[in-house]
Amino acid sequence: MKIENLKSVKADSSAVKILGRTLSDNSVLWLILSASGVEFEVSAKCLYFNLVGDATAHPPADGKTSEMNWARYEIFVDGKSVHLGSMDEAEKSVCVFEGSETRKARVRLLKLTEGTQSFMGIKDIMIDGDGTISPTARKNLLIEFIGDSITCGYGVEGKSAEELFTTQTENALKAYAYMTAENLGADCNLTSFSGFGIVSGWTDSGDLNPIQLVPDHYKKFAFSWNTKMFENREWDFSTYRPNLIVINLGTNDDSYTQDKEERQAQYASEYVKFLKEVRKENPASYIILSMGIMLGGNRLFPWIEKAAAEYTKQTGDTRLSTLHFVPQTEEEGFGSDYHPSEATQIRCAGVLTDFIKSLIAKGKISTGISEDEKKRLVDVAYRMQDFSYSPYSNFRVGAALLTREGKIYTGCNIENAAYGPSNCAERTAFFKAVSEGERNFRAIAIVGSPKGKSDDFCAPCGVCRQVMAEFCSPDFEIILSKNGGEEIKSHTLAELLPLSFSL
Repeated sequence: MKIENLKSVKADSSAVKILGRTLSDNSVLWLILSASGVEFEVSAKCLYFNLVGDATAHPPADGKTSEMNWARYEIFVDGKSVHLGSMDEAEKSVCVFEGSETRKARVRLLKLTEGTQSFMGIKDIMIDGDGTISPTARKNLLIEFIGDSITCGYGVEGKSAEELFTTQTENALKAYAYMTAENLGADCNLTSFSGFGIVSGWTDSGDLNPIQLVPDHYKKFAFSWNTKMFENREWDFSTYRPNLIVINLGTNDDSYTQDKEERQAQYASEYVKFLKEVRKENPASYIILSMGIMLGGNRLFPWIEKAAAEYTKQTGDTRLSTLHFVPQTEEEGFGSDYHPSEATQIRCAGVLTDFIKSLIAKGKISTGISEDEKKRLVDVAYRMQDFSYSPYSNFRVGAALLTREGKIYTGCNIENAAYGPSNCAERTAFFKAVSEGERNFRAIAIVGSPKGKSDDFCAPCGVCRQVMAEFCSPDFEIILSKNGGEEIKSHTLAELLPLSFSL
């Protein structure tokens, strides 16, 4: 089938699930950072991607091209790799499949390389006229990894430690971060930049490198050595609210701090400042501060522990842990520029996966509520409206509270002629649960409306939010619904009550 006879579908959230830090500009979805891309369900006879590159994909004036900075990408169909390519042209069309019969499949396209070297874009997706595309569901567990070249998968496909860097040996999908997310069935964002640190970027001389600092670029879409595209555009943190953030920064800082205690203390102090910034943008996330993997930088781990302790002392925030990886070994081998081999990355992914599973088991990390669970809670909440005692307001509210063990406690609003003794549906559910010994909660569904109507969301009042803060973690999920359950949206407790009172 000729591509000119196909219909064009734009890679936006109505058609695809967007993965990682991406940016839509002039109808092109630009894949910026490592492991950014799209995923969707398709039913079609044929499927093509029309891709575009940045300045690195354009041949220079002498007609020669350099693969050092080309963006790499990989396309998967039903979990199997079907195409591995590089943006060696300004534009290219890639056929994923075509035939005479309609095919149903789950398709994922991911950028393997980091934003510091190059960007690439999805101009559109082409399918036959009868074909359809729809986004896959977002996973219950969302993770953000903040890191350096280790997180980017720098040199993981290199053959030796002496091999110099090129994007053609970089593969974020073979890095511990992405593999950990896959092990846990999670979606992930990789906010990672090779050579970057907290107080100093990589330095051969031992002098301060103030250019390559993650805190300066965390709020931006990307930093690139090779293009000025989007350099002043900021990331919208509301588009991705991770349950968990894993920070792995310090290897590059160590090239500056070395064994100098004053510099190491400076690193810890700047780490505390960065943690506050991360927490400000991600109030509900659990945070893991990790260190190790490469041989350099391990002497900074005690200073990470000091930073964590100081941060908790200053803020009272205890929702964080530290993790020290065992560094790479000769037996595991090395990738380019002495970076971790695939064997090292696999081992560290296993360590991190087990560590996260232990935190989930302890209830420290919420894995979110599935769409089916949300609908079930909403249905229960709607049924509870029938029991509302609201003769004065005629506003009926129902609530369904889910514990971490899966039990549901229900509530409705109960009014009183004196008004003061009235009780909201949310507090009715909480007080029933607490009076029976429950203390660990995952989510609550709330619906409210005058009898016969259901055309607006009903958010909890301030008193109910404070009661939730007494018993729930900041990532506790508050599910609202209207129109009889046709529309559902969720907020975390941290979003609805950012400054709760506590003693």
